[in-house]
Amino acid sequence: MKKGPISAKDREDTEDTICRLIRDRIRGGLYHAGDKISSVREMAQQQNVSIASVLDAYRRLEMEGVIQSQPQSGFYVQLMATRKFANTAIPEPPRTPMEQTQESIVGSILHDARSSNVVHLAGASPNIDLLPTGILTRLMSRALRDEALTSMSYSSPVGIRQLREQISRRMLAASVSSVPDDIIVTNGGSESLSLCIRAVCQPGDIIAVESPTYYAMLLAAKTLGLRVIEIGTHLTDGMNLDSLRAILDQYPIKAVVLTPSYGNPLGHLMPDENKAQLVQLLEDRNIVLIEDDVYGDLGYSSNRPIAAKAFDRTGKVMYCSSFSKTLAPGFRVGWVIGGPYQQKIELIKFATTGSTSSPQQIAIAEFLAFQRYSHHVRKAVKVYHANANAMAKTIRSSFPEGTQAQKPLGGFVMWITMPPEVDSIELYKSAIHHNITIMPGPAFSAHTNAYQNCMRLNCSKWSPEVESAIKTLGKLACEQVSAFNSAKRLISSAVNR
Repeated sequence: MKKGPISAKDREDTEDTICRLIRDRIRGGLYHAGDKISSVREMAQQQNVSIASVLDAYRRLEMEGVIQSQPQSGFYVQLMATRKFANTAIPEPPRTPMEQTQESIVGSILHDARSSNVVHLAGASPNIDLLPTGILTRLMSRALRDEALTSMSYSSPVGIRQLREQISRRMLAASVSSVPDDIIVTNGGSESLSLCIRAVCQPGDIIAVESPTYYAMLLAAKTLGLRVIEIGTHLTDGMNLDSLRAILDQYPIKAVVLTPSYGNPLGHLMPDENKAQLVQLLEDRNIVLIEDDVYGDLGYSSNRPIAAKAFDRTGKVMYCSSFSKTLAPGFRVGWVIGGPYQQKIELIKFATTGSTSSPQQIAIAEFLAFQRYSHHVRKAVKVYHANANAMAKTIRSSFPEGTQAQKPLGGFVMWITMPPEVDSIELYKSAIHHNITIMPGPAFSAHTNAYQNCMRLNCSKWSPEVESAIKTLGKLACEQVSAFNSAKRLISSAVNR
């Protein structure tokens, strides 16, 4: 293309070319939701065209909802565009109930993670530097001093009312109406999920989960004697409802467990209309939905997503969350809204853990009442978004050709799909010798060899140390591809002799 006066037809062709280029970059994974695209001047220089032609193309893309301009900042990719154009195919898992086989993988990684001299990229932990540790420490000390009797005594199994009132108010941000008596405080989000499953299911029952899914969910199902069916999941939109419907027609599913908002490990966000359809689909069949909304407050967009629970009309949606990802993972404070199963959940909690630690409950209740929770979360989310961008950029430049870094729409974990020649378990074994931990893809499925060329990384923190670790992982992955190709050439040469 050439600068200078051009005909209307040539200008239209140029506009088409630039629009196609931006769509292809989204489709190929170069741009993700929220990413800033090339400026008008940069694009004009790259394509050797006029600024006016680029502006025309960008205005068209903006009208189509592909990009959005931000004054004095530039143009950014819209979420709709990634859903429409991005390559979001996840292989459909086998449609049969499975027992879990990934305990040894997770066990080895948890053991290795105890070391203090490793770069921890395996866990889904928030960036400690972004947490209000000083404020929470002071609040807990004050609770121990000023409310010693309450702090040192057993609390009710349902939790301290002061905290349940604050949680009830926070739930309005997710469009969920509740009262304090609807809420049971738990020892983190993991206990809330376990309590829900135990209240609904018996050993031998079948539950449906996303695929890939949170590995602790699979381990919990195994300890409870449950069978699991994995449902294909869209990289940006979450669980495939057509696949779920087919499974529900085939098997007696007792409950569906999923994370609609910024799921782990994909970081996807189920559209509101899909959430409504999901709730209605299960309601029509009298099946319970157990919603894990632990990442719901950590979205990169300006609006907090509506919870699936907001569409519940019959009480069949059990809602679980915690403050582990936003305030204090070590406090182990979560909660559950169990609806018709509330009393059963309370009894199970009393019989197992009794109650949740009182000082931590008081400290978080005070923080929610008098501190700027939303402001704190927004500041953290900006950092997580920037760190995810930095990690994805480094992965694209360091890993073998064909690697896709699926940047999350919220939260702080990233799903990486590498070429099929890369074995993520072998990559983990090599990485640990370099003092790096990762979470291999097979940990996120009950099916043998599933997601063998995938892994999940923690992108909550970005530093020279983390950047170096990512480059080392890329080098190790490239070495695997090179070794595979060398072996392939040797075999081919031997066959042709």
